[in-house]
Amino acid sequence: MGKDFLRLVELAIASGALVVPGYATAGDSSAAEPKADGAKHSAPIVRSVRLDKGGLTIQFSDPLKPVTGVDPSKFRLTFAYYSKGRPGAYSYYYEYYGAARPLTVYSDIGKTALSARIEQPRADQIRIPASAGLNLSSICEEITSAPEAQKRARLYLHYADSGSAQVESKRGAPLGSIAPYWLAKEDTTVTTGALEGRPIPVTVGCR
Repeated sequence: MGKDFLRLVELAIASGALVVPGYATAGDSSAAEPKADGAKHSAPIVRSVRLDKGGLTIQFSDPLKPVTGVDPSKFRLTFAYYSKGRPGAYSYYYEYYGAARPLTVYSDIGKTALSARIEQPRADQIRIPASAGLNLSSICEEITSAPEAQKRARLYLHYADSGSAQVESKRGAPLGSIAPYWLAKEDTTVTTGALEGRPIPVTVGCR
């Protein structure tokens, strides 16, 4: 009965007279493996950031929910660099660090360079318009004239996910904090390590 029985079973399945859970005939997608329920959606990722005379444009990996109600001050724009020596210009920050231990200096420029508005030109993009105080040529000069001791001197973007409405993907996954050092210290901040927390490099339209 072995071979004849198996042949009859195959014919019954092919005709639809017999249904075996998990068994699919050629071209039948109804028995495909089910997707896991409750899978967590990935958080949006900042793909690129650009500052030009019109303001700051942040490009994301995924479409976002409308950003109405998101406080633009949750983002911070800094001029930053790291150094293995203690930055003398910020001597008021008197906590002691060993000379060989890297320090990163962040100077907030967003307060004067950016407005208090947030826009969403596209579903996957945020725009913070420039304020009257944005001096792009001065920023470019500061970047290009940074001494050799100031490693990776450039503009960086930071973000804090605490407090009010957050930036979220359309599926509800929130954007995580990005080096939110200014929550503890305003304006100029000195931290240990070389750009810890991975602030996002900003491309500046100097030309």
